[in-house]
Amino acid sequence: MTKLSSGPREFAPVNLTIQDKSHTLGQVLVRMGKLDPDRVSDVLLWQQQKNCSFGEAATAMGLVARADVIAALAEQYQYPIVHESTPLQELSQGLIVVRDPFGPGAEAVRAMRSPLLTNWLDKGMRSLAAVGTRRGDGCTYFAANLAASLAQLGLSTILVDANLRNPSIAGLFSLPSRRDGLSGALRLPSVGPLPILYDVLPSLSIMTAGTLPPNPQELLSGQRFIDIVDKLEREFSAVIYDTPSGGDTADAHVIAARAGCAVLIARRNRTSFKDVTTLSAHIRDTGSNLIGTVLNDN
Repeated sequence: MTKLSSGPREFAPVNLTIQDKSHTLGQVLVRMGKLDPDRVSDVLLWQQQKNCSFGEAATAMGLVARADVIAALAEQYQYPIVHESTPLQELSQGLIVVRDPFGPGAEAVRAMRSPLLTNWLDKGMRSLAAVGTRRGDGCTYFAANLAASLAQLGLSTILVDANLRNPSIAGLFSLPSRRDGLSGALRLPSVGPLPILYDVLPSLSIMTAGTLPPNPQELLSGQRFIDIVDKLEREFSAVIYDTPSGGDTADAHVIAARAGCAVLIARRNRTSFKDVTTLSAHIRDTGSNLIGTVLNDN
């Protein structure tokens, strides 16, 4: 992750503290109704004999499902995953920090999140545009998982699908794809209540792209988008914009300029060095702060 200078916008720094666990995993599972309290001692014995974690022991004994252990760990560490009313199977496999928050993929996202926090939120900025070099580089994958991981810190986060050509965020979260969204808000004569889907996941709200317009670049280049960016920054601690590929259209350059901060997404064995350097130059030319480049191995 490349460290670059921050932009001129000034906001109060965000408090990024995480509270400590207060109950054992067994107590949480019992309280959730997933584990018989009379079997806790059996699990502890198995754990000691097999030299494994409590969750591994309870799962191996067939007393709880792995999903129950993940949910209990999330509660134990006050680490939100999904509302109980949101079936996990409805969410895309690509949402790794939600579906498997303690797996290696989620750990990789958190590893990328840390330097971003240092070079972005810790410097008082709010908005970040995720920009890929070409379609298929994994821009949406990165934007969605980064937004979810920020929400898991307890930050009030919104993910905005600013790809008004080929949007994907609604599909990832099993949301209606043709409803009021960013495109509708951009057509209004003034900025009123925005079509935000609040708390799709704990601390994570979403604004979908909405109906695809015939003139996306013109809409994004207008004053209305600037007003929307400002309004979202006043309401949320972190605003993530998914964008169309920066090498195919100029939409992403406009969005990066409005956001004031951007991260470039490249895919291993697909993205050329020329693509990266060209897009980096375009983003910098907009005045946006390019705070890093993410290499997608998937």
